[in-house]
Amino acid sequence: GYSSTLVSNGANVDVSTAGSTLYQLDGGTLSTLFAGDVTLSGANSTGIIANSGYATLADRFTVTGEGAAAVKALNGAQVDVNSPVVLSGDNTVGAWGDANYSYISNNSTVSGEGNNTTGFEVGYILSNRGNIALTGANSTAVSLHDGGTIFNRGSISTTSGTGIYAGTGNNQYFFAGGQLSATGANSTAIRVGENGGLTLFGEGIFRNGIFAYDGADAVVLDNDASLTINDTSLYVYGGGDGID
Repeated sequence: GYSSTLVSNGANVDVSTAGSTLYQLDGGTLSTLFAGDVTLSGANSTGIIANSGYATLADRFTVTGEGAAAVKALNGAQVDVNSPVVLSGDNTVGAWGDANYSYISNNSTVSGEGNNTTGFEVGYILSNRGNIALTGANSTAVSLHDGGTIFNRGSISTTSGTGIYAGTGNNQYFFAGGQLSATGANSTAIRVGENGGLTLFGEGIFRNGIFAYDGADAVVLDNDASLTINDTSLYVYGGGDGID
């Protein structure tokens, strides 16, 4: 409930049952005294569901189960990701936030080699001060939807997928001193999906940029996509496209 507090004390746990959840908050607070190691091996399992309230992800999460997610923020919840998350399973997600004012802050590293993984699904706001680096096929570091916004103060990179994907709504990307790059012929730094929209807010030409290396594209626009670029440079090295 809204006045309750749940304290995790460093346990090592494997959530192996399909569709199960380790912690669920309906309001209230989840905090951690000592970080433990949590494995989500069950298909479609979830580490933390925060339905409003505040949760700190301080345990180290390894997400191996098909479709599993480390944390979900719903209905105005605030979630801080303060420990590493590894996405090893296919179709896994680091953190998912809905469009109903749910706020996610990443202060750690989200990585992994799983196929079709997503580091962060963002419907409202993501503040990234950490490192998001996915290497699995068709992976997406950050997916924006329904007018989602990211303030990138850290690093976002991909070697076999998409750095930033923008779906429907008026989505926004603020550089805020961060880095965004894609490397390899199967990668793109930014992709705006069909009927999607994205506005980039830079800090001035030559002060920030979108980087594409070794055949990667800087920007890809699908059918009827909308992109507005402010005070940002595109840097393409090794045969990819600036805007495709």
